[in-house]
Amino acid sequence: MHRLELSRHALRSMRRIPQDRTRQIFDALEELLPMPDPSTHQNLKAMKGDWRGCWRMRIGSYRAILAINPDPKAESGEKAMLVLVEAVGPRGDIYKG
Repeated sequence: MHRLELSRHALRSMRRIPQDRTRQIFDALEELLPMPDPSTHQNLKAMKGDWRGCWRMRIGSYRAILAINPDPKAESGEKAMLVLVEAVGPRGDIYKG
């Protein structure tokens, strides 16, 4: 099973988002966990430029920027991934700074 973590920056951003949208964002992120390869989700897109190596997830008018890597805490032999949410925010603002 894959693991989901939020960076400190993402947690701070989530506090500024209305509660109903926060629930929608968490529901969308949790859809990634049972997938064999989370990076194949239909709402994920590989990013370019400064965000190279990360993925963008479209969640309504919000975006989440994710890093998807092998989970260092996984049992040996298990192919679990760590889905780290780097940033969350409105579509127009998420890519700035």
